[in-house]
Amino acid sequence: MSCSDRVAIVTGASSGIGESIVTGLATAGCKVAMAARRLPILEALKAKLVAAGIPQENLMCVATDVTQRVSVQALVDAAEEGLGPVDILVNCAGVMYFTLMKNCNQDEWDQTIDVNVKGVTNGFGAILPKFLSRSKGHIVTISSDAGRRVFPR
Repeated sequence: MSCSDRVAIVTGASSGIGESIVTGLATAGCKVAMAARRLPILEALKAKLVAAGIPQENLMCVATDVTQRVSVQALVDAAEEGLGPVDILVNCAGVMYFTLMKNCNQDEWDQTIDVNVKGVTNGFGAILPKFLSRSKGHIVTISSDAGRRVFPR
Protein backbone atom coordinates (compact mmCIF):
# COMPACT_ATOMS: atom_id res chain seq x y z
CA MET A 1 0.00 0.00 0.00
CA SER A 2 1.31 3.43 -0.88
CA CYS A 3 0.12 6.50 0.92
CA SER A 4 2.71 9.00 -0.24
CA ASP A 5 0.11 11.73 -0.58
CA ARG A 6 -1.37 11.18 2.90
CA VAL A 7 -0.77 12.80 6.28
CA ALA A 8 -1.47 10.90 9.49
CA ILE A 9 -1.47 11.67 13.18
CA VAL A 10 -0.81 8.81 15.60
CA THR A 11 -1.37 9.31 19.33
CA GLY A 12 0.31 6.93 21.73
CA ALA A 13 3.18 6.75 19.24
CA SER A 14 5.99 6.32 21.76
CA SER A 15 5.57 2.57 22.28
CA GLY A 16 3.71 -0.63 21.50
CA ILE A 17 0.97 -0.62 18.89
CA GLY A 18 1.30 3.14 18.32
CA GLU A 19 4.99 2.83 17.51
CA SER A 20 4.25 -0.04 15.11
CA ILE A 21 1.53 1.97 13.37
CA VAL A 22 3.89 4.93 12.92
CA THR A 23 6.50 2.60 11.44
CA GLY A 24 4.01 1.00 9.06
CA LEU A 25 2.53 4.28 7.88
CA ALA A 26 5.93 5.93 7.41
CA THR A 27 7.26 2.89 5.53
CA ALA A 28 4.23 3.09 3.24
CA GLY A 29 5.15 6.70 2.44
CA CYS A 30 2.75 8.53 4.73
CA LYS A 31 3.81 11.74 6.42
CA VAL A 32 3.32 11.11 10.13
CA ALA A 33 2.91 13.35 13.15
CA MET A 34 3.89 11.21 16.13
CA ALA A 35 2.22 12.21 19.38
CA ALA A 36 2.85 11.18 22.98
CA ARG A 37 3.81 12.76 26.28
CA ARG A 38 7.42 11.53 26.14
CA LEU A 39 9.10 13.68 23.49
CA PRO A 40 12.60 12.13 23.84
CA ILE A 41 11.16 8.70 23.02
CA LEU A 42 9.37 10.11 19.95
CA GLU A 43 12.60 11.75 18.83
CA ALA A 44 14.45 8.43 19.21
CA LEU A 45 11.79 6.72 17.08
CA LYS A 46 12.13 9.44 14.46
CA ALA A 47 15.91 8.97 14.38
CA LYS A 48 15.45 5.21 13.99
CA LEU A 49 13.03 5.70 11.09
CA VAL A 50 15.29 8.26 9.39
CA ALA A 51 18.22 5.84 9.73
CA ALA A 52 16.01 3.22 8.02
CA GLY A 53 15.50 5.53 5.04
CA ILE A 54 12.32 7.47 5.89
CA PRO A 55 12.71 11.13 4.82
CA GLN A 56 13.11 13.35 7.87
CA GLU A 57 10.64 15.88 6.47
CA ASN A 58 7.92 13.19 6.52
CA LEU A 59 8.11 12.85 10.31
CA MET A 60 7.12 15.18 13.10
CA CYS A 61 7.27 14.70 16.87
CA VAL A 62 4.72 16.55 18.98
CA ALA A 63 4.60 16.31 22.76
CA THR A 64 0.90 15.78 23.44
CA ASP A 65 -1.26 15.04 26.45
CA VAL A 66 -4.46 13.57 24.98
CA THR A 67 -6.33 14.32 28.20
CA GLN A 68 -6.03 18.04 27.45
CA ARG A 69 -8.16 19.47 24.61
CA VAL A 70 -5.75 22.33 23.97
CA SER A 71 -2.85 19.91 23.67
CA VAL A 72 -4.66 17.77 21.09
CA GLN A 73 -5.78 20.83 19.15
CA ALA A 74 -2.18 22.08 19.14
CA LEU A 75 -1.12 18.67 17.76
CA VAL A 76 -3.60 18.85 14.89
CA ASP A 77 -2.64 22.45 14.13
CA ALA A 78 1.09 21.62 14.18
CA ALA A 79 0.59 18.59 11.91
CA GLU A 80 -1.42 20.59 9.39
CA GLU A 81 1.10 23.42 9.41
CA GLY A 82 4.17 21.19 9.25
CA LEU A 83 3.05 18.28 7.08
CA GLY A 84 -0.12 19.39 5.28
CA PRO A 85 -3.83 18.63 5.58
CA VAL A 86 -4.37 15.62 7.82
CA ASP A 87 -6.08 12.62 6.20
CA ILE A 88 -5.87 10.07 9.03
CA LEU A 89 -6.11 10.22 12.80
CA VAL A 90 -5.13 7.09 14.72
CA ASN A 91 -6.21 7.29 18.36
CA CYS A 92 -3.85 4.83 20.00
CA ALA A 93 -2.98 6.45 23.34
CA GLY A 94 -4.14 4.32 26.24
CA VAL A 95 -3.42 3.18 29.75
CA MET A 96 -4.32 0.03 31.65
CA TYR A 97 -3.54 -0.41 35.30
CA PHE A 98 -3.35 -3.98 36.55
CA THR A 99 -4.75 -3.53 40.03
CA LEU A 100 -7.64 -5.11 41.84
CA MET A 101 -10.88 -3.12 41.95
CA LYS A 102 -11.15 -3.77 45.70
CA ASN A 103 -8.07 -1.55 46.15
CA CYS A 104 -10.21 1.43 45.02
CA ASN A 105 -7.39 3.26 43.23
CA GLN A 106 -9.71 6.00 42.09
CA ASP A 107 -6.89 8.18 40.74
CA GLU A 108 -5.99 5.32 38.39
CA TRP A 109 -9.66 5.01 37.38
CA ASP A 110 -9.76 8.72 36.58
CA GLN A 111 -6.53 8.51 34.56
CA THR A 112 -7.86 5.51 32.61
CA ILE A 113 -11.06 7.37 31.71
CA ASP A 114 -9.19 10.57 30.91
CA VAL A 115 -6.74 8.88 28.53
CA ASN A 116 -8.82 6.06 27.07
CA VAL A 117 -12.11 7.91 26.67
CA LYS A 118 -11.56 11.66 26.84
CA GLY A 119 -8.36 11.31 24.82
CA VAL A 120 -10.35 9.79 21.98
CA THR A 121 -13.09 12.42 22.11
CA ASN A 122 -10.48 15.17 22.26
CA GLY A 123 -9.02 13.74 19.05
CA PHE A 124 -12.43 13.70 17.39
CA GLY A 125 -13.11 17.27 18.47
CA ALA A 126 -9.81 18.56 17.13
CA ILE A 127 -9.89 16.82 13.74
CA LEU A 128 -13.57 16.56 12.77
CA PRO A 129 -14.03 20.22 11.79
CA LYS A 130 -11.10 19.88 9.38
CA PHE A 131 -12.36 16.58 7.94
CA LEU A 132 -15.87 17.98 7.52
CA SER A 133 -14.63 21.13 5.79
CA ARG A 134 -12.69 18.96 3.31
CA SER A 135 -15.40 16.26 3.09
CA LYS A 136 -12.84 13.54 3.74
CA GLY A 137 -10.75 11.91 6.42
CA HIS A 138 -10.35 8.70 8.38
CA ILE A 139 -10.36 8.06 12.12
CA VAL A 140 -9.08 4.78 13.52
CA THR A 141 -9.43 4.19 17.25
CA ILE A 142 -7.54 1.37 18.94
CA SER A 143 -9.06 0.28 22.23
CA SER A 144 -8.54 -2.35 24.85
CA ASP A 145 -10.37 -5.64 24.96
CA ALA A 146 -10.93 -5.06 28.69
CA GLY A 147 -14.56 -4.18 27.98
CA ARG A 148 -15.12 -7.63 26.46
CA ARG A 149 -12.92 -9.91 28.56
CA VAL A 150 -13.47 -10.82 32.14
CA PHE A 151 -10.47 -10.62 34.44
CA PRO A 152 -10.33 -12.36 37.83
CA ARG A 153 -11.28 -10.18 40.82
